[in-house]
Amino acid sequence: MHDDDWLVPGSLETFAELARTYPTAAFMTSTSHLVQDEGIKYRRGGQVTRYSSQQCLTDLYLVGKTRVLGIVPSTLLINSEVIQAGCLMRNYKSIRWGVDQLFFVDLACHGDMVAIDDGLIFYDMTDHANITASKSFSQIDEETLDLKNLTWSLVEDKQGLPDPETVVRALRVARLRGRFRHQSWGATIRDALQILRPSVIKAANKAIRARARTSAAGSLARVGHA
Repeated sequence: MHDDDWLVPGSLETFAELARTYPTAAFMTSTSHLVQDEGIKYRRGGQVTRYSSQQCLTDLYLVGKTRVLGIVPSTLLINSEVIQAGCLMRNYKSIRWGVDQLFFVDLACHGDMVAIDDGLIFYDMTDHANITASKSFSQIDEETLDLKNLTWSLVEDKQGLPDPETVVRALRVARLRGRFRHQSWGATIRDALQILRPSVIKAANKAIRARARTSAAGSLARVGHA
């Protein structure tokens, strides 16, 4: 966990039960309740989905189900065998701020992920001092591109996937609302114009289809588990 997040009562019991159910999974993660300045956004579901290593890497690349659920890399239960194999947080190229995202990718290379669609963590999104807030958007964009390039190199089936630069452009558009208050109008207009690129529209549609497939896979996983 990060030092500004905290556990929901009973969450360790849930993690322990699922760790016994999926003993060979490389790691587990859960949905987060979002603690915002205007109040708490509770996220509850109950769906449990198992992703293969490649499914997880593709989902992370497209910013798919793992982000739709509000899952962040600060909410992880990791198989000790993965840590003993040498998978630890590290730096890579420009990545200094997004080391948790990099860690998520590294974990996915070591085996399956179990995603719990239920709020087991309170994730602090309030206006407070933190490493994310200290970075400029240019730094964030540079790190995001390096992370996408790395993930791209690890995905085996790239057919139909947008290239890393296109994904980053699509993310800049998707995050425009949170960026425009903290950057110049010129930068905001340049980001907004990205939506006119056919490749960016295609990337957005690809992500939507990936999310739909993940939801279907989750339903099958629940049936199989039952």
